[in-house]
Amino acid sequence: MYIGTIRSGLGNYLDSYGGGSQTYLHTYQFTGSGNQTWCVEKASETRGGFYLPPIHPSIHLCIDAHQSTAGYPVWLYTCNGTNSQRWCWNGRGYFTRWDHANLGLKDAGRYNIVRLTQGGANQWYTNGATFQDNC
Repeated sequence: MYIGTIRSGLGNYLDSYGGGSQTYLHTYQFTGSGNQTWCVEKASETRGGFYLPPIHPSIHLCIDAHQSTAGYPVWLYTCNGTNSQRWCWNGRGYFTRWDHANLGLKDAGRYNIVRLTQGGANQWYTNGATFQDNC
């Protein structure tokens, strides 16, 4: 498990500002606040992958790609163990949907909503942490 920030190759940080279920995920400059601290938590089910809940707010939310369509915004939603909340880490810095490996998280620039993209996903950095992925 990893607990820390997740920064895009553009230098922006994943940010759970808004903090409620069905709040769109966006990127922001580094602030050191709790809404930029994430947990990369290995799914305990045998299907594999990772869940990405923010540490703040403390209500149990996960990054959720509720549509598997390129360009669709990603939001925070109550953790429920569905495939739309399961992510893969490919070892080169890309978070992709567990059930659609060609769809990755895209930073559209500071203050913008994170979206799914096909082929043009951003690399993401986790302070040097790497994950054993079984996707």
